[in-house]
Amino acid sequence: MNLGGPAVRDIRENAADQYLIPAGSWAADDNSALYALYQWDGVPAHAPVKRADLPTTDPGGWEAIVAVLDLSVAGVRVQLVTDSGSADLYGDGTEAKDLGRPESKKSRAAWFTLN
Repeated sequence: MNLGGPAVRDIRENAADQYLIPAGSWAADDNSALYALYQWDGVPAHAPVKRADLPTTDPGGWEAIVAVLDLSVAGVRVQLVTDSGSADLYGDGTEAKDLGRPESKKSRAAWFTLN
């Protein structure tokens, strides 16, 4: 699947055979590249269509889709979760997955509206 550079981070299908794909850097701590959400109809000959750009200002990469609702509904919302395991969350040079205290490890979820 050619998305013009970004790597597929997840792919999720809903009951209407619509697919949603968050794509971005393959490295969870690299937010220098574009992250975006794509919709695909599942036909191998058809290219996915970009539905939204995703913010890259916080640590961690957009990794997983919580659920995919009907993508044909105007203003449908989708919730994504980050992978922050390789991110330096506290600016001390330690990756989140290596932090000694479990309560210091975190990721985030956010809702996005598709136009």
